[in-house]
Amino acid sequence: VPARHQQPLVPGDLRAPLFQFPLQHAEETVLGTDHTGLPNQSRQQFQKARGEADGLFIALGLAAFFMLAIKVSDLSSLGNDEGYRVTAHFENIGGLKARAPVTLGGVRVGRVVGIGLDPQSYEAVVTMSIDPKYDRLPTDSSASILTSGLLGEQYVGLEPGGMDSYLKEGGTLKLTQSALVLEKLIGRVFTNMASGESAPPKTP
Repeated sequence: VPARHQQPLVPGDLRAPLFQFPLQHAEETVLGTDHTGLPNQSRQQFQKARGEADGLFIALGLAAFFMLAIKVSDLSSLGNDEGYRVTAHFENIGGLKARAPVTLGGVRVGRVVGIGLDPQSYEAVVTMSIDPKYDRLPTDSSASILTSGLLGEQYVGLEPGGMDSYLKEGGTLKLTQSALVLEKLIGRVFTNMASGESAPPKTP
């Protein structure tokens, strides 16, 4: 029996699109899959799950960053104004800022809630909010502006007095020590060195 030869396709032949239709696209049409080999419905579910996972990781990262910011800047104390307020006058507060800690013996007992200027004495007025559980601070206690480390943030350190009366709402700390300004300290050192070099030598 003579072999049956396939007739060549002629351009414009109506059968050409049917035979030339790619096999891969035919399988995708019949099976409902894409080029990844996954069914279209499964691929959509996979993309949805991946998007939810990405969103979860982003949310966790933002939450961790926010918690770190709270810890560093001490924003957790915002809005905590339940303590009683006392004021203190300083000649120079340096770089003291609002929300700075107020400590007693290294323990935080309050925070700075306001900084102003006395128009008569031209001194800085620092308002502090003290935790109510520390209500036995003697009225002759002293306040000093200290620095955490060599170049750290500044805070107010309290030293208890010996009187039997205690600070109340609206009280004033009269014994204060201003901030140690590094620039002034360095200037004094250079001034003393210059004056020592210019002084005449002592005669025996």
